[in-house]
Amino acid sequence: NNGYEFIELLSEDYGIKSIHVNLSVVQCMQENIGIRLLNIIDKYKIPHGLIDFEITESTADNSSENLDKIMDDFNKKGIDFSLDDYGTGYSNQSNLMRYPYSIVKIDKSLVWACDSNPKAFISLKHTIAMIKDLDMKVLAEGVETQHHIDFLEQIGCDFLQGYYYSRPLPVSELMDVIKETKIKGEC
Repeated sequence: NNGYEFIELLSEDYGIKSIHVNLSVVQCMQENIGIRLLNIIDKYKIPHGLIDFEITESTADNSSENLDKIMDDFNKKGIDFSLDDYGTGYSNQSNLMRYPYSIVKIDKSLVWACDSNPKAFISLKHTIAMIKDLDMKVLAEGVETQHHIDFLEQIGCDFLQGYYYSRPLPVSELMDVIKETKIKGEC
């Protein structure tokens, strides 16, 4: 029932501009995954422009043949893709150039490293500049302090995500927050 209530909020314009959904390696390798995902989106009458599928670099590396087709088909329908957890493990710039990501999500470990390492700050600053030069937006994960907000905004980060704003919430609590925020006029 909470899923239906969430969909109703979309039609009532509660300020939701994007719905991000994580896709795993296993999901991206499944036969007809694109058709199945589109059927779910259309069943709930979710505008395609609201959907953004998040994939990790390991997903892109391990399902590249199927992923190319899915991304191409979905982009034609107005559905976006984000690269999640950029900066963990082996970050490959060729993935940034190969796939049509709309957003690159910088992993929290890179953000937190800036707290104690000036070299990490320089690296993150140039990484964000490179991503933006490739015409993609940048989201930083792991934002927990005003200091994080200040330096991330200073170096051009487009979006911020983390416990500073909210802990992860179950749908029932999320609905309350969305409704309360709309009532207060904070959307």
